[in-house]
Amino acid sequence: MLTAIIFDLDNTLTHRLRSIEHFSQYFFQRYQLQLLERNSQRIFDIIRETDNGGYGRPENPHPKQKMSIAIRLQRELDWRVTPDVDEVLHCWLTHFPKCSVEMPRAGSVLRDLKRQGYRLAVVSNGAEFSRHATLVELGFMPTLDAVISSDAQGCKKPDIAIFDAVLRALNCAPDKSVYVGDHPINDIHGARDAGMHTVWLRGFHAWPASISAPQQSIDQLAQLPDIIPLLCS
Repeated sequence: MLTAIIFDLDNTLTHRLRSIEHFSQYFFQRYQLQLLERNSQRIFDIIRETDNGGYGRPENPHPKQKMSIAIRLQRELDWRVTPDVDEVLHCWLTHFPKCSVEMPRAGSVLRDLKRQGYRLAVVSNGAEFSRHATLVELGFMPTLDAVISSDAQGCKKPDIAIFDAVLRALNCAPDKSVYVGDHPINDIHGARDAGMHTVWLRGFHAWPASISAPQQSIDQLAQLPDIIPLLCS
C-alpha cells in the first residue's frame, strides 16, 4: 500500500506559463508610468523566452536564470525611466511567487489525498525561498508534510540523493511512495531510479524514445486519485 505521494512544483502543481503571464501583467501595471510599452506582451515574451519552462537557456546573459530575466527586462523593454537591475530583480523575486497560478484542481486534489491519509510532499529544483513562497501563496502548505528544494539540498533532480532526502523526511520506503511530475528525465526517470512508483503528467514535454515508457500517465491532476490504486496492483 502506498503511504506517500510526492509532487514536482512547476508545471505539476503550478502552471508556470500562466504564472509568467500573471506576473507580466503585474509588472506592466507597476511600471506603466515608466514604460513606453503599450501592454504586457513584450514583458511576457522576454520572460517566457529566458525562462524556457523554468529550465533557462544556454545563451542567457547570466548563469542565474533570475538575473537573466532581470537583465533582459531592464535592457530590452522600451523604458521612459529605466529602473536599475537590482530593482527589477527584487520585483521578480518578491512578486513572481505571488503571481503563481495553480494547475487545474491542484488544491482540491491535494486536500482530497490528505483526507485519505497520504503523506504529501514537494520536491523541486529551485530556490528554497521561492518554493516555499509559491506554496504559501497558493495555500498548499497545510497539506504538505515536507518541501525539499535543490537549493537547500545542494543537489537537483534527477540526482537520486534529492529523492532519498524526501523519503527520509517522510520516513517512507521508496516502494511505498509515488512521484508525480511533468519532466520525463528530471522527474520520472530520477524518481524511478530511486525506487519510487511514478506518474507522468503529460502536456509539457515529449517522452524521449531513449527511456522506457512511464509506469502511469495522466493528462490532468484530477485523474490522479483514480490512478494511485493501479500502481500497486
